[in-house]
Amino acid sequence: MNIEEYIPHLHELAMANPWEKTFLFEDDSEALVLEPEYGAVPALAEYFATTEDRYLLIHSKSANVDFFEEVSPAGREHTIIVWSLTGRTQSEQLEAVSATMEQRIEAAAKCHEMGITTRFKFKPIVPVVGWREEIAEMTRLVFERTHPDLIALFTLAWMTYDELVGS
Repeated sequence: MNIEEYIPHLHELAMANPWEKTFLFEDDSEALVLEPEYGAVPALAEYFATTEDRYLLIHSKSANVDFFEEVSPAGREHTIIVWSLTGRTQSEQLEAVSATMEQRIEAAAKCHEMGITTRFKFKPIVPVVGWREEIAEMTRLVFERTHPDLIALFTLAWMTYDELVGS
């Protein structure tokens, strides 16, 4: 996407829909992994900093957040990052190309320190062996290391039971 051409269209969309306060960027792929080289997330954060009450919303499984240090404080204040968070076994074995549970939690802690609103979705909650204990550990780490604005619970979705057990 040519972000320089996208932002004016986003502005038109925002002005046409004054009730819409959050704008989700890249729900179909991982937005943070391409930064800072791509430059889309910083540019969008800076655009939303020019608004009174509009926010950039990003869903992520990445720990790539250091580039936010170069975003203005106002841009960081107009950014919300929601991490999909899973237990240790799931994050390490089923999501092996994503950041681990602990890396995501540490990324959220960094972002909170930079003034970014942080949230978690415990998503998806997959019943692997020991999942209850791992979710308890994950929850404990979240509250020890971060200050989430919101935590949502999300079980399996987008597949039938037969698809799950056939995987």
